[in-house]
Amino acid sequence: MYCPECTYWYVAACIDCDGVVGAYINKTPCGGRRIKPLIAVVSADKQLCDELREVTGVGRIHIANRNKTSVVWRWEVTAMDECLILLKRIIDKLLLKKKQALLLQELLRLREYHRQFNDKARVTEEEFELAKKILELNSQRGKSR
Repeated sequence: MYCPECTYWYVAACIDCDGVVGAYINKTPCGGRRIKPLIAVVSADKQLCDELREVTGVGRIHIANRNKTSVVWRWEVTAMDECLILLKRIIDKLLLKKKQALLLQELLRLREYHRQFNDKARVTEEEFELAKKILELNSQRGKSR
């Protein structure tokens, strides 16, 4: 049996090292915008992805990349409610991706608030700006500031 506190430290470390906390902005056919949250870990070790899925109870696993000599696996969480649950458990344990996680959590809470009044609520300018900040932070990773 897993120690719940230790488990989420491990999950956070995997995300910090080999993962991403993001929000992607897509245009809809009618000219609007849609925001898709993403928490993911990429690994050549499928067992790691299976373990992340098992211990968190959220997300899905698929092949991220395949060539003649290797396969790269991806565990990803994209459902808004699952992202919120996972963030609640790991946000205080993240080191490198904490800013993105805090922004994503704020964005998802806003989205959840707007959707309680209208399930088809358009993305607000505030939500759009939060998503852009997350994208900016992720594009700065590994670059000197």
